[in-house]
Amino acid sequence: MKKIAKRALALLVASTMCLSLAACGGSKTVSKNDAVTLPKDVKANDFTRFQKRDTLQVSIASWNIGDAITTQSDPLRDIFYKKLNITIKPYQMTWGDYQQKISVWAASKNLPDMTCSDTAFTENFNKWVDGKVVAQIPSDLSAYPDLNKTLLVNKQQAEMYKAKDGHYYGIPKVQTPKAESGITNVEMIMRKDWATKAGVTKAPTTVDEFINVVKKIQNSDPDGNGKNDTVGVTAYAFPWITCVLYASDPASVNGYQWTWKDGKLTHAYNSDHFLQVAKDLNKIYKSGIIDPDLASLKGEEGRDKFKNGKAVVYAHSGGASGYSALNNKTLIQGRNISDVLMNIYPFQNESDKKYYYNASQVYWSETYLKYGMSAEKEDTCLSLLNYLLSDEGHSYMSYGLEGTDYTKDASGNVIMKVGADGLVPDLSKKYPIMKMGNLAFWSGYFEDSNTTITPDIKKLTKENYDWAKQVNAQPYDLPIVSGLTYPSKPKDTATSQAYQADLISLMKTDNVEAQVAKIREKYKKAGNDQIEKELNAAAKKAGITQKSK
Repeated sequence: MKKIAKRALALLVASTMCLSLAACGGSKTVSKNDAVTLPKDVKANDFTRFQKRDTLQVSIASWNIGDAITTQSDPLRDIFYKKLNITIKPYQMTWGDYQQKISVWAASKNLPDMTCSDTAFTENFNKWVDGKVVAQIPSDLSAYPDLNKTLLVNKQQAEMYKAKDGHYYGIPKVQTPKAESGITNVEMIMRKDWATKAGVTKAPTTVDEFINVVKKIQNSDPDGNGKNDTVGVTAYAFPWITCVLYASDPASVNGYQWTWKDGKLTHAYNSDHFLQVAKDLNKIYKSGIIDPDLASLKGEEGRDKFKNGKAVVYAHSGGASGYSALNNKTLIQGRNISDVLMNIYPFQNESDKKYYYNASQVYWSETYLKYGMSAEKEDTCLSLLNYLLSDEGHSYMSYGLEGTDYTKDASGNVIMKVGADGLVPDLSKKYPIMKMGNLAFWSGYFEDSNTTITPDIKKLTKENYDWAKQVNAQPYDLPIVSGLTYPSKPKDTATSQAYQADLISLMKTDNVEAQVAKIREKYKKAGNDQIEKELNAAAKKAGITQKSK
């Protein structure tokens, strides 16, 4: 996860598809888009075969890889280079420009050897397969067991990532193996210490309470600098702020999800609840608590604001990984993190007074290999992915070097060494390659087995699940339809980019009803009514029906 990093800009795949991997680029090419024949007798994480050839350069495009593969000294990178006898050429892309850059590279058939993207379920995916831009993955990945295991986390959902020919063309990455992790996948975290100081004793449960609580803390000079300069609510990126919409319509959280209306499937902007979505967003924005830079935040800017004591609330993914990313000296100052931060849980739904969360998608985004690679290079690329997912590779990427950065207790638990400030240092500054983990997985995949998570962070994480039991929170009925095919599917204009633009317009408008009507009319003119008609026919054929309430 880490991750919605900008994970949330994609429409909720609802755990339903899986792609495959295929070629990397090299000397011996394939004549048609079928799987390369891999070397025989390949053994997982046995890299002696790579020492018998010349060093291979592998080009990679993953989010912020330019910060992971640098010219600075990196002992951990050198271990990976030596084991696989490779060097890595980074194709830099960020969360803000990756879609544009990948489109340009793909159009000219100039993708790097390995590319991270969220292209599944889009028209571009079919173009890449049919146009021999990405290669087919071998059906037998038994020589890469840790990589193969990721496709078995939820086999039914994974196989829906396959292309129309029944093969994989990109490896989907697991972000969490548990659907209930959706409780923390999109959430808000508030400064508990500031709230206590301002006389706030519990987290808000409605939109109005949220506005009042944040304003009260925001206007109390929480950092004590005598200035009115504290932001109310910031986020990692704009879509994360939409977790406030659990109050009006969970189907509008993190994208225009498909939802039910009178027993038929419709886009969230057409639902009966969308007007209330618009009113809630407009009310929150006009209350003055939203970070004025929200729509333009890049990289770590939003999280840095919160970590540096500039904001009351931070919207992003929570859970152990999310809390750990906030566990820094400036924010925590030697205290228990649960004394500094508190969870804001999904708001009570305004229509039925129940509590919901969106079940977490098991997979998000894929790693592709370039069409036309040699068998030797494909083996190298698959081996790199497998090694990153292995116990040894994951240990390097998470904990650094044993003896230098951590020790183990008698039970084998990892004990991280701390700095003079009593906190675990940010090892990615010492080993930049640690920032390349998203090539193979999201942090939630290893969350349950991560022995470095402190008891205090586990406590904060557990509070989410305790809350869900206490209020009987349920996963919202979001139909799993992303894997369905129908003629007009590639023409759907209700994309993640359009979603953000629409919601910003709703925040700023002085006439909410008129703006909602304008948005609906825009999509109607684009032909989305026909898309809905075709989807409903495909869903009926697949036996997908609305759950009884």
